[in-house]
Amino acid sequence: MQIIDERWAMRSVLRAVVLVLMLLLPAGSVLAALPRVALVIGNATYPSSPLDNPVNDARAMTAKLKKLGFEVIEKHNLTTRQIGPTLREFRSSLQPGTEALFFYAGHGLQVKGVNYLPAVDASISGEEEVPMQSINVNQVLGIMEESKTRLNLIFLDACRNNPFSRGFRSAAGGLAKVEAPSGTLISFATRPGSVAADGSGKNGLYTEQLLLAMEQNEPIEKVLKYAAAGVKKASKGKQEPWSEGMIEGEFYFIFQGPTTVNVFPLAPAPSGPSVPTGAGMNLEDLKKESAKRGDWEKWQTKMKGAHKEVKGFSGSPDLQAMAWERFLTGYGIDNPYSNEDEAMRAEGQAELSRLREAAARQKREVGEKAKVAASRPPASVVDVAKTRFTRTAEGVISDSQTGLEWVEGPDKDTNYAQAEQWVAACTVAGGGWRMPTNAEFKILDQKGVGARNIDPIFNTTGWRVWTEQRNSPALPVYFGVNVSESFLEEDVFPRRVFGVRSRPR
Repeated sequence: MQIIDERWAMRSVLRAVVLVLMLLLPAGSVLAALPRVALVIGNATYPSSPLDNPVNDARAMTAKLKKLGFEVIEKHNLTTRQIGPTLREFRSSLQPGTEALFFYAGHGLQVKGVNYLPAVDASISGEEEVPMQSINVNQVLGIMEESKTRLNLIFLDACRNNPFSRGFRSAAGGLAKVEAPSGTLISFATRPGSVAADGSGKNGLYTEQLLLAMEQNEPIEKVLKYAAAGVKKASKGKQEPWSEGMIEGEFYFIFQGPTTVNVFPLAPAPSGPSVPTGAGMNLEDLKKESAKRGDWEKWQTKMKGAHKEVKGFSGSPDLQAMAWERFLTGYGIDNPYSNEDEAMRAEGQAELSRLREAAARQKREVGEKAKVAASRPPASVVDVAKTRFTRTAEGVISDSQTGLEWVEGPDKDTNYAQAEQWVAACTVAGGGWRMPTNAEFKILDQKGVGARNIDPIFNTTGWRVWTEQRNSPALPVYFGVNVSESFLEEDVFPRRVFGVRSRPR
């Protein structure tokens, strides 16, 4: 019995040391087992309505997220020209399984139920000009959804007064309610249609309370409730944050790790058995001790199951490394009645080191290949593309890959109605032309070719072209040839026009 007492005492000390170290280390460095990526934007320097706090909000949020294990893309005072590159950088940082976060502080406005976050250099005199000079919140949601992220969090401290409202037909203030897609939580600084204050301190009221709530070891839903309660109390009921959406499982900013939605569920360690000395041990003590040993045996069984699952996981090296890290974090406490757990942890540490090296090597190889590809002369890409397209004397461009034929309209902006009229009246090479579909335009997309990612054989100085698609009578669709994406736009806003037809047999 003396030997058992000493062994238990030593293991209890070691276990306490492990727990203290885990509490002292930054949460992100110990527990972030899944990739976490955030885009943080603070827009303040609007000429007509500058704000005091958004840049401070962005800096504070970036510092907090980095401590919590996030890779952060931080932008201040985003201009119109910077919107596209910023969203592309965010998209390229996301991968399947990522925990994605978008935070924005600045002016926000809604147009016909769609939320927009205007650039600081936006010159908006009417609703029609908003989409081209703002971040569309729906586009951010689309980027996250297309990237097959594990979960998405969006925080919008953007419900301040609309500085452009005098030129708007509608008078709705604040931001509009959003139907969040599955796996997404959206948090607004205040209720839909309401306006939030910029704040009199260093940070906006919503951001200040959100940063405090993120310190709590609680699921994200409770974090948002804490933040909302703090804002409501500090504003004396004048401002109340609002949330939309739902995620599967749980997400913790700290301690619990990024999420419990994974194939390796963890088992909490039982309370340590307190083995009494021989003198004074009665039957009741033995029953309690037997129950505690049984708890440790069940815990060990769960550890074996998790160990088996991790060993059978066949993902990429970086994901396998994350799985082992998750396993080691969840089962880091020593079982005082067995050495099996020590052997499994030793194997896990060895595998984690090996896989981290493999993942780093793989990342270097990908980077080297990208450098080689980037170093190739642009002419080589264009030369390959030239074998695909040919132009006739009549101006018809033939695509040997798809069998489609194209003709450009006037190299000037036209509205949607004018575009339809031009295509219907076009008699080049016998006529039969129609407006192209979104899918047909995407086929033209060739990254790195020409100034607009389409073959330079197409003579156009425009960046956006009308398609035949209409989501409603007032909202046709145009295709952005420089970003390879489709957007809704009122038909009064000018774009270019192309005609297309199948090659005559």
